[in-house]
Amino acid sequence: MNFNYLFQQGPDHYVDVIEASGGTIFFRCQNDSGRAVSYSGPSNNYRAVHSTLIFGALQEITNTRNELMARYMNYLTGLINLDDNSNCNLNTVELTVFPNPFRFKTRIFCATIPKNKVAIKIYNNQGNLVKNDLVQTADGYFIWDGKDNLGRAVSAGIYFVHINIGSDFKTKAIVKTK
Repeated sequence: MNFNYLFQQGPDHYVDVIEASGGTIFFRCQNDSGRAVSYSGPSNNYRAVHSTLIFGALQEITNTRNELMARYMNYLTGLINLDDNSNCNLNTVELTVFPNPFRFKTRIFCATIPKNKVAIKIYNNQGNLVKNDLVQTADGYFIWDGKDNLGRAVSAGIYFVHINIGSDFKTKAIVKTK
């Protein structure tokens, strides 16, 4: 992904560069210095990202901060490799969440897919799976009532709706209010 980045100005003025140190640099700034590194443990039993990237310095022109955060979340949850573009075709999936923000329930809709051919999961802002058994209604919507897999109401905050259709995926941030 390519971004316009306020390199060494504004919020990026005092940020350091980083080396791979056993990981893979997947984000470089204008002078080709490393700014984000991904790590996978032995046998891929854990994943981590170390970043000196300031999200506020990203200029949203072609790609957006939400798309980059979605890639981070997908990597951390084991869904993709950050340097793998082969399974990322965001243009084939339309994802609508309404209302957003929501208080009691929200509807998730995927316009371009056949029914029962999609997996939708909800993650919290720390990458933990919150809900994975959303059922598609007859009219094609998924309803999330703001509860986790154990039926407990989740707290107010930012959550990520992740939709998978075969090898295509899309993630969208949603906000639950008090």
